[in-house]
Amino acid sequence: MRPASPPSALWRWLAGLAGVLGIGFGLYHLRSILPPFLLAWLIAFLMDPLLDQLQRRGYSRAGAIALVYLLFFLIFLLVLLLLIPLLVGQVASFVAHFNEYVQEVSRVLEQWSLALLQRLEAVEFPSLLKGLEKEIERWKSLLVGPPP
Repeated sequence: MRPASPPSALWRWLAGLAGVLGIGFGLYHLRSILPPFLLAWLIAFLMDPLLDQLQRRGYSRAGAIALVYLLFFLIFLLVLLLLIPLLVGQVASFVAHFNEYVQEVSRVLEQWSLALLQRLEAVEFPSLLKGLEKEIERWKSLLVGPPP
């Protein structure tokens, strides 16, 4: 009995392509639930060196995890406390100037519509339709033949 020959380069390439397409297909269908898991992985990845450092200083793994979570929570809370006043100020500014924004958008849309109307008036639609009708008749006679 002959030993099995290794797969050809084409089969290896096709198997690799099928694998990449399969992974892409799976990730596409998981796209709505994947971001929280990726964020959790990133946070764990970034916290692990700090946990290792705390363990080398004598903390237990559970104690190091509790300390890192507390530190992470405090930093998150500090960021929220700094960002919320900025966000409130931005929303208040938006609400205060909302009418101005609406007027500006209306003005721009009116200018665009006037420019579009001027361009459409410059186009001669009846002559375009006549030319299109003649072209359709020409194609019809080429495909079907002349009318009897």
